[in-house]
Amino acid sequence: MKTTRNTPRFVLTLVASLLLVFAGSLRSFGQESRASLAGKVTDPQNAVVVGATVTVISVETGVVQTATTNRAGEWRVQFLNPGHYSFEVNAAGFKGAEHGAIELQVGDQKTADVQLQIGAVTETVTVGAETPLIDTDAAVSGTVITTKELEELPSQSQVPTLLAGLTPGTVVGNGVSGGVYLWSNLGASGVQANGSGSVAGSGAQNSYYAVQYQLDGAYDSNANGTVSFIPPQDAISEFRVASNAYDASIGRTSGATLSMVSKTGTKDFHGSLYEYNQNNFLNAHVWGSSNVSPPAVHTNQYGGTIGGPVWLPHLYDGRKKKTFFFFSYSGIRNNAPVNQGFMNVPTALERQGDFSQTCQVTSGVVYYADGNHGTGPCTGKAGIAPQPFTVYDPTSINMSTGNRTAFPNPTGLGNVISSQRISPYATAIFALMPLPDNPATGTVSSDSNNFVKKEVQRD
Repeated sequence: MKTTRNTPRFVLTLVASLLLVFAGSLRSFGQESRASLAGKVTDPQNAVVVGATVTVISVETGVVQTATTNRAGEWRVQFLNPGHYSFEVNAAGFKGAEHGAIELQVGDQKTADVQLQIGAVTETVTVGAETPLIDTDAAVSGTVITTKELEELPSQSQVPTLLAGLTPGTVVGNGVSGGVYLWSNLGASGVQANGSGSVAGSGAQNSYYAVQYQLDGAYDSNANGTVSFIPPQDAISEFRVASNAYDASIGRTSGATLSMVSKTGTKDFHGSLYEYNQNNFLNAHVWGSSNVSPPAVHTNQYGGTIGGPVWLPHLYDGRKKKTFFFFSYSGIRNNAPVNQGFMNVPTALERQGDFSQTCQVTSGVVYYADGNHGTGPCTGKAGIAPQPFTVYDPTSINMSTGNRTAFPNPTGLGNVISSQRISPYATAIFALMPLPDNPATGTVSSDSNNFVKKEVQRD
């Protein structure tokens, strides 16, 4: 019976312990990007004021949050979106105090103490906020790229993470071939902080895991350590690059944590429209192929944002109900060359089965088709002795002796395959293949680098 009586207590204790462990684990995984504002309220003799009411007001939205001072005269309001906040303090027997706007950035934990004056509650004392507050509570510091910088600094890609290079100790790589766009996870993750980051090579210092990405407090990193979702630059309010991660809430990184915060709607309507265009009007020729026109490049990257109070005429006023919205869109139409350089394609004669003009150079020796020594595109190389080669009929192999028969010589030049022996499927494939448009590199072969790539990426 004793065991039975204690069983509920044991079960409750076990459940409570598991809940504490689970809650602790959630706290340990939390990456809070919102800010907090706190302070201490005292009287003229520096004695603490208990039970004072503190009202924190968002300048951008007008949303109000309240707190009450504890026995130590201290108060704290948490989970504030980055922005500007003012606050009021009221207590019985004291004049009210109004504190001017304070800017809170990503993950800030700022404090502002207030000393109340004896007087009627209806009287108010205004406390200025000319001097910016310094975050002395948080263990993590870092550089914040603000809305002003995100909106005013030029950007070719609209990828916000690339602006991390403006922070001390951080550099950004060259991106990826073809440019960096909102889908370029590798290019957008080319951030190196304090000597560690996404550098090509081996070793922990060259791992993408050295930099951790967050969006609105949640992990925004892929399994390989690169940034997962890349929001448009106009949709980001600000971000902080924290490179001295001494706070226990930040882990999984040896370089830095890049914490982005999305924009939110405010009590006033705001929006933006943008269009970035690039075309081949001023593009240069591909290196080594000045006789070919520049490759076509035409990129249109466009988008816009809109945010404000939810407002339905005569039905709903988001300013009064403290209901806001924010919407962002980004699109792209991109035609750009990829895989630039040269490649080898069969010549017009080779597609017809005529290898009489074919030659190649191996170890300083030129090999020509029979009957055409010294007259092909590999001719005239000093110190190179011409040698013939022969194209054999693959169906003429003698399985006993291994001997083969060369193709007949109807033109007298040799190495010409009859048109009746060429597959119609091969002819159809050759019809889809471009012809050479560049002089061959004769020191290699008659087909070497005889075509300039013009592949176009369309997104």
